[in-house]
Amino acid sequence: DSSFQAEVVAAVLASLAMAERAALGFSDCKAALAGIARARAAPRLRAERCALWRLVQTSGTAVSWRWVPAHDRSPEWSTDGFGGLSSLEVSRLARELNAAADAACTECMAAFSAPRSAAMRRLEASYASALEWSVRSIQNRWTGAVALFDHMQDVVAAERGARSAPASQG
Repeated sequence: DSSFQAEVVAAVLASLAMAERAALGFSDCKAALAGIARARAAPRLRAERCALWRLVQTSGTAVSWRWVPAHDRSPEWSTDGFGGLSSLEVSRLARELNAAADAACTECMAAFSAPRSAAMRRLEASYASALEWSVRSIQNRWTGAVALFDHMQDVVAAERGARSAPASQG
């Protein structure tokens, strides 16, 4: 998935977590914020994410989303105050939280892009084995179903033949 999709999912989940509270959310993805603000985001979102966002919109959540520059860009940037915090405090906090979120994302992505560990190789081998078993099981069930169908056709044909045969005279 794209960073746009990841940002939208994060915003949706954060909004649901803050349900029925006035809250302030930040994202460094302007496209995601614009998509959230407009109902026209739907074409760029997968169906399940659209459903989640509709849930947010109907849950009474009062989250206000704002953009924060990524990676300490735009040093002159600031945002409005919120919840009794000054503009300077909210801006500093938003930058700190964004940096922490970026660091966590980088760490998570490194785990996925690192060379495959032995545990991951075992997991992949287990998956391949389970998939192979599933395919064999389906093939065996199909073979059994075909054999049963053929047998039932033979039984029906034998019954029809027995009914149409003239009664023997004794």
